[in-house]
Amino acid sequence: MPALSLAGERVHEAKRARTVPLIFPVLAVTLAGLALRLYKLNQESVGFDEAFSMAACAMPVPEMMRTLIQDFVHPPLHYFVLRGWMDIFGFGVLPARMLSVIFGTLAIPLLYGLANYLFGRSTALFAALLVAISQLGIMFAQEARPYAQFLFLS
Repeated sequence: MPALSLAGERVHEAKRARTVPLIFPVLAVTLAGLALRLYKLNQESVGFDEAFSMAACAMPVPEMMRTLIQDFVHPPLHYFVLRGWMDIFGFGVLPARMLSVIFGTLAIPLLYGLANYLFGRSTALFAALLVAISQLGIMFAQEARPYAQFLFLS
């Protein structure tokens, strides 16, 4: 009988090991993604779209809403979040871009969680790694535009 209970414990441990998330690899991939998004964050000059986002957030709310109606392509959530962010951390290119860096970085473990639920651990870790090193993901996370927030929310 003791051999049977020992075998049952091993099976239980194996099941528990499969259900425990891979915290350290996911954390490492997320930190690598953060480092890539922070690398030369302030090197590029401000583009027209970034200037539009920052200028719209600096306007009084009624004027901001009139301006955003003209930009019918992008939903206004990003502008309101950016406005609150810049109220807390100050108006400038670096604070505006940091919001996108945060959204772009947080999208990595979120994608891992979704892919783990749908496809399993190894696929999820590979998907998180692909998002972490994606050149397009890094570029969009370094702009003060809503693209990284879109990735995060989707």
